[in-house]
Amino acid sequence: MQATTSPVTQFAASWLPEIDRTLAEAIGNGEPKELYEAMHYAALGPGKRMRPLLAIASCQAAGGAPDAALPVAAALEMAHAFSLVHDDLPCMDDDDMRRGRPTVHKAFGEAVALLAGDALMAGACAYLARFDQPWAAPAVAELAGSVADGMIPGQVLDMIWEGHPDEADLDRLHSLKTGRLIVAACRMGGLAAGASRPVLEALAHYGAHVGLAFQIADDILDAQEPGGSDEIKNKATYPGRFGLDGARDLAAKQIHLATAALSRIPAPLKAAEGGTLDVLEAIARYAIERDH
Repeated sequence: MQATTSPVTQFAASWLPEIDRTLAEAIGNGEPKELYEAMHYAALGPGKRMRPLLAIASCQAAGGAPDAALPVAAALEMAHAFSLVHDDLPCMDDDDMRRGRPTVHKAFGEAVALLAGDALMAGACAYLARFDQPWAAPAVAELAGSVADGMIPGQVLDMIWEGHPDEADLDRLHSLKTGRLIVAACRMGGLAAGASRPVLEALAHYGAHVGLAFQIADDILDAQEPGGSDEIKNKATYPGRFGLDGARDLAAKQIHLATAALSRIPAPLKAAEGGTLDVLEAIARYAIERDH
């Protein structure tokens, strides 16, 4: 997170240690040792933990105790780590570095990386299923659906349209590949709070727009780097289609729509801890104002 005293920075500082503690417990330790080392390396390395933070903020916005969302927060980060491990593999994006470190297949080999990703995703669902709570089964379904019906089809479309960016349906591609897990984060936080269907729908709409804004911002950041990877690979991107200014306008529109969705959520804790909805609004703005 950026080094400011923004609501996002304060919220992250409060919750990141608990997220990482829960995440480490969810992954656990076992044999073979190399597999678990690769899983911890993938999931507990440097990162923004945006999806877990969204789950916790969404839980609180829906009137729940924020720590009730820690299990879903950990499972979300495990699923996100799975997607990054697999995206980096030579058969997909073929990246050697992520967040300033060698990617998992560079550090542990391709076979262990592939299996570590598989174990993270399966383990995330198994971990949630162990909880004897009303939200557990719906949360497993939401997480699994975000991968089976979202991230994986989105990754396939990304590969199909690589080299043919003008053919890509950008909103469809990124609503699946990036946005679907962000929607799941918001809905799973609401589920942990026992939220009503209208609140879950409002959180889902918020997450869908934040997810697109986040991807547009990623595209903009990559486009501003000399020899950015998207340009080298001839990927389908918003700046490539609409130019930098056009992409910025699209991202701003998505944030406007995201914050409008929050108006449908009751704010029982708005006066507490800086305002829960304020945190969700700040995360939305952070999605396009960040510098990394």
